[in-house]
Amino acid sequence: MSMRSSATKQWHTCKLVEAVGGPRNVVGGPFGSNLVTADYVSSGVPVIRGTNMKRTGRFVGGEFVFVSEEKAKQLESNAALPGDIIVTQRGTMGQVSIVPQNPYPHYVLSQSQMAVRAKGSELDPEYLYQFLSSAVFERYINISTIQTGLPHINLTLLRDAPISFPQTQLQRRIAETLRNWDDGIEKIDRLIAAKGIAFDHWSRGLLSGRYRIGRRRTNWPSVALTEVALEVTARNGSNRIGIDAVMGVNKLHGMIPMKEHVRAADLSRYKIVRPEAFAYNPMRLNIGSIAQNSHGHDVLVSPDYVAFETDSDALLPAYFDHLRRTSIWSRFVKCAGSGGVRIRIYYEDLRDFVLDLPPVDEQARIVEALDMGRREIAVLERQRDALAKQKRGLMQKLLTGEWTVSAPKSQEAAE
Repeated sequence: MSMRSSATKQWHTCKLVEAVGGPRNVVGGPFGSNLVTADYVSSGVPVIRGTNMKRTGRFVGGEFVFVSEEKAKQLESNAALPGDIIVTQRGTMGQVSIVPQNPYPHYVLSQSQMAVRAKGSELDPEYLYQFLSSAVFERYINISTIQTGLPHINLTLLRDAPISFPQTQLQRRIAETLRNWDDGIEKIDRLIAAKGIAFDHWSRGLLSGRYRIGRRRTNWPSVALTEVALEVTARNGSNRIGIDAVMGVNKLHGMIPMKEHVRAADLSRYKIVRPEAFAYNPMRLNIGSIAQNSHGHDVLVSPDYVAFETDSDALLPAYFDHLRRTSIWSRFVKCAGSGGVRIRIYYEDLRDFVLDLPPVDEQARIVEALDMGRREIAVLERQRDALAKQKRGLMQKLLTGEWTVSAPKSQEAAE
């Protein structure tokens, strides 16, 4: 790999639609009324939807819905073929996948996907995939995204995207270099997924008493959560805690700073949540939004939130933090609460969550084992993130011509 050289002068910049040979090679999905749920059949031609993007590494995959061959023929202008690059038009922006060579000979695009076909053009398909996955293209998308309603781009914006590329042999070397990083990231992703499945299995087994650690099997007493927990009602009346400690609850990231436009100017009614206590929005608990205060100091949550602490002499906070991540808890919150369209689950509703509770010393051993499992997965996730960051930096250099990839000497001689 070397720095910018005279080879950079041979790069060409144009619109994507020009690089792939015209509009027929950049196509979108059908209009909404042309593909509806009633068109789906048990087998036939697969439909590429958002749920199929990057399900197996770089490739389209996962569970498909199908349309008949007759329906696919009607949607011929919305077809995708093996080797095409699929770009999400609306929804989760920035998703890019390759259509694999097998097992299907052709596909139909959903309304939310677009396809770019590089075969027979100046662009190598793998190079095109890397470009459409890059921060260079991402910046163009961010600037161009139509914010009306659900954020989206359209076919014209995709066709007009500027792309720079060198001669074909160098495109292939760049793509091969970046694919090495992809392979490393995918291997770690598979390992994370496998360890996650194993962790979930052992977590359910240990927290339900099916598996035991270093203790002769005895029955655990059944208790309601409210018997071993206490609702938190203390308010920030003196305003001793400032705006930097105001937290919201995020399903994936836990307690995170609340956005400025959401929090109130007067914090006196906000609830004080001590370290290791829990909080949740009563209207969002049924989708899993609950978090523990892991910040090591008191934080504030909205007065509309429910907050509670566990009695550590009976229920270790760390034990409940593991328990609330399992299907044992999720089954409860899906059925609990009251209300019409928006279900609300208040503290008093938690009395209906009955758990089989082991002695505190056994809880501590279970927590130690599960914490170790979590740490192993966290190490792998950091490795994956580090590789992804390295790759993004490398893409910036290679896909702009700032760095170039030298061919092996044997290949240079052949060329």
